[in-house]
Amino acid sequence: MQHSKSSVSLMFCGNALGEYLPPMVVYRAQNIYTEWTRGGPTGCIYECTKSGWFDSRCFERWFREIFLPHANAKDGKKVLLGDNLASHFTPEVIQAAVDNNIEFVCLIPNSTHILQPLDVAVFRSVKVEWRRIMEAWRKEARIKGSIPKSQFPGLLRKLESRLKSENLIAGFRATGIWPLDRDEVLKRLPGTNQDIGGTAVHEVFNDAVIDILQKHCGPSTSGVSRARGKKIQVTPGRRITPAQLKGSSSHDATTTGTGADGSDGAGTVAVTDARNEEVQSSSSEDEDVSNENSVESSSDEPQSPKNSVQCGQWVVVKYPEKRRVFYFAGQVLEVNEDGVKVSFVRQQPGSVNLFRYPETEDVEVVERDDIVDTLEEPLPMNSRQLFTIDYSKYKL
Repeated sequence: MQHSKSSVSLMFCGNALGEYLPPMVVYRAQNIYTEWTRGGPTGCIYECTKSGWFDSRCFERWFREIFLPHANAKDGKKVLLGDNLASHFTPEVIQAAVDNNIEFVCLIPNSTHILQPLDVAVFRSVKVEWRRIMEAWRKEARIKGSIPKSQFPGLLRKLESRLKSENLIAGFRATGIWPLDRDEVLKRLPGTNQDIGGTAVHEVFNDAVIDILQKHCGPSTSGVSRARGKKIQVTPGRRITPAQLKGSSSHDATTTGTGADGSDGAGTVAVTDARNEEVQSSSSEDEDVSNENSVESSSDEPQSPKNSVQCGQWVVVKYPEKRRVFYFAGQVLEVNEDGVKVSFVRQQPGSVNLFRYPETEDVEVVERDDIVDTLEEPLPMNSRQLFTIDYSKYKL
């Protein structure tokens, strides 16, 4: 199932007792409207960012409005497990955690596939259920193209009703977080190398591994700078304190995986795990995505002609992702205060500059700031409505 260029970010949270907290939704938009918040899960909160990703402001709101009320209802100390990414660690959030007897603890880097309960046992089934919900919606709804944001809360409510407590409990058990058992993790790791070929064999093996790592993971020689989320230099498994955040001035938008574990003298347990998950908010059956060739972000991008856009004009629209930018060509259908309504064309398979309208209409309202340039109106080549668009610097 193909998707459109827009997506919605979600924050899921649950504990070792199998309890799920209300989710948080972040739309890719500059404003949020009441129609986008109706009919969703009980207690769900909604936000928007220009990129559609969680940032420190969104995380702080989730922490104060969803996690804190849940944590304060549990006795004893609570522990919030997460990646050491900057959007988690604003001084205000860490101080609020200290004031409420909550500790932040970082997972080992690159270990969420074995230490993150939601990754291990929940998200696979969530994605399967979401795909089924989208397929059913497409059969019932008479709406072409992507899912309108006004429809998303209702679909999310259906997804929440299908979350299984036993999966969450199994995730905490499989990661060895609760009940605490490190052997649960160790037994899932590859076995140790029993080779006894001597020092020479080990040296050759080490050199080969180093060569592979340098080739695939070494510094890029292309000169392209890629943005990365800021990280805090902390020891995995130890709590984060407000003092460790002094001198940190950047809190970038990042994805998060968190969890918390707490118990009192009587043995009451409240282990919590939360995670951002990006869920595609559209489903189009046209499998032709060859016009989505990516190009790296660059500082010499042309200035946006946002003030001169008119109906009927052909434009180039950018869709920035974390490490790259996609460009799409289309015709302006409508211009209003909410944005610019554009009907996009798709690249003809096997061609370089030949485009056509897809069988399923690809229409979307975009921000004026995302329009980077205008195009001359292409002339149809034949009755099949094929267009020639030669604009190689955007690699459409």
